Amino acid sequence: DHDLSLGRLNSSLHLNRHVSSSCLPQHSLMYPAVGSTCIATGWGDLSDGGAAARQLMQGEVPVRANCSRSYNNMEYQICGGYLEGGKDSCQGDSGGPLYCQTEVPGQWYLAGVISHGKGCGRANEAGVYVRLSYYRDWLQEVLSDWESSWLDQWQQDSGKSRSLQEDWQERRPFATCPGLH
Repeated sequence: DHDLSLGRLNSSLHLNRHVSSSCLPQHSLMYPAVGSTCIATGWGDLSDGGAAARQLMQGEVPVRANCSRSYNNMEYQICGGYLEGGKDSCQGDSGGPLYCQTEVPGQWYLAGVISHGKGCGRANEAGVYVRLSYYRDWLQEVLSDWESSWLDQWQQDSGKSRSLQEDWQERRPFATCPGLH
């Protein structure tokens, strides 16, 4: 049911055109609308029973009103995929991101995490994603606990050419996106 975990890196990532940050949901009701299209990415199989991807793949995922199985719970899950099948996340993609657009043009947020499904891209079978907005309070609690240890790391890593406060504000992880409510 609750297919979610967080990992903490020992050192910071250097953001560039290949590595960027993503916003988390701003509130518990921030999740993609039924009928909207999100993007799932992963290194999983290219088809049901097929070969694994040799490069990171991405695919559009239309958000559905419900999943195909009675045990799915829309309170903390997002269901997606085409009714006719064809495109979906697959085995090996689990744990990967589901990005959706915000109301700010060109800005995306991490709406979900790939969880499970029946096969890959099967007709009438939805892919199931963890809805991150349901876990927002938990995520905020964990991230705030980590913030003091990140600050300690930045103090050790930062040069003394700028004030620690300026460096911290620029490099700290953001749980929210500027300009979103």
